Amino acid sequence: MRYQIDWWLSLPVILLLLFGLTILRSVAPNLVTQQGLIMLISACLASLIATTPYMFFRHFSWGLYILALGLLVTTFALGQATRGSVRWIDLGPLRLQTSEIAKPLLIIFFANFLFYFHCI
Repeated sequence: MRYQIDWWLSLPVILLLLFGLTILRSVAPNLVTQQGLIMLISACLASLIATTPYMFFRHFSWGLYILALGLLVTTFALGQATRGSVRWIDLGPLRLQTSEIAKPLLIIFFANFLFYFHCI
């Protein structure tokens, strides 16, 4: 199966990312390299996921569900309170917001769950 890029969808995303880097450069120039690297890694990961057949994820839905729950419990146990709420885990120079990782994992699990029980 050959994958073709939808430029009408990709071009606005690329322009918004470049605009964001430009704004970040005017506010905090020392963070542009780090943010650009994160954007590049995210784009590669998004391309990999977009080219993967959706049926592939059905085999891992329960594992992804357990991973999502584990991430959320880890945040509850090890997270640092920031402005009165516990949302982040400090991993040295990186702060991880596990709820943002858990969202797509839970979407995959619940989509498979509803498909399995013929709800959709």
